Amino acid sequence: MYSVKKRKTFMFAGLFSVWKNDKGEEIPTFTIITTVPNKLIADIHTRMPVILSEKHYEQWLIGSLMKLTS
Repeated sequence: MYSVKKRKTFMFAGLFSVWKNDKGEEIPTFTIITTVPNKLIADIHTRMPVILSEKHYEQWLIGSLMKLTS
């Protein structure tokens, strides 16, 4: 198990979308954005999730919503 030092919670950068299949059924989908690993993860895997700093939470969430509604 991994944690971010000095933080109880943290946020991954991700994308959410709902699309319709050929039958017209809505399918919710989600993806976590990845990047090159830091030193801690590099020995385990070639990718790791993008971890947002707290100062970017609102920009990531609200900024993304504003782009969708523009």
